[in-house]
Amino acid sequence: MNLRLLACLVASFVGAWVLAVHTQGVAEDCCLAYHPHLGLPVFLRARYFRWQEVSGSCNLPAVIFYFPQLGRAVCGNPQDRVVRKAVQILKARRKRVSNNVALQGG
Repeated sequence: MNLRLLACLVASFVGAWVLAVHTQGVAEDCCLAYHPHLGLPVFLRARYFRWQEVSGSCNLPAVIFYFPQLGRAVCGNPQDRVVRKAVQILKARRKRVSNNVALQGG
């Protein structure tokens, strides 16, 4: 009876861990899966992003959006229209900020 209980506890821990890893999608700065169903407003709250190329254990092309204020990262599919639009807007925002700093002499 105790062996069954132990097996159930192990199975539920592993199941919860796999779900958490899949939901988060990021492990050691590497996207394992895309974060589903996020809208443009969520991506635009990101402070910055980077492209993930396929290499080594990172076998998924992705865009990783970082939210330092929340301590989180979200993986986006680079083929997704919303992700491409977010990258375009965040690039323009970064360029505008760097131009303002250059004009102010900073």
